[in-house]
Amino acid sequence: MLDPQVYFCDVYLRRGLASLMRAELIATERDLLVHNDELEIRSYEDYVLVERTLDELSAAEPRLNSGPAWAEIFTRWIIDHQELVHLADVAVS
Repeated sequence: MLDPQVYFCDVYLRRGLASLMRAELIATERDLLVHNDELEIRSYEDYVLVERTLDELSAAEPRLNSGPAWAEIFTRWIIDHQELVHLADVAVS
């Protein structure tokens, strides 16, 4: 998972979660700043919120959690398949 000592989140993770949030397919308990299509992780609290969001995704769909890098793999897939995120957004609306 993410390393809380450095608060680092992969670029695909930041972009993928931002895409899902924009499409209102995932929600967080408070807003995270999105800049240039990426989440900005500015504080430890932001980092913890990202971790909590990933935990909720994993709990809702356990098949996503296929190993230590599952979040990066999943969010990379989201970025590579933006058309599906758009379709899901339309279906939810």
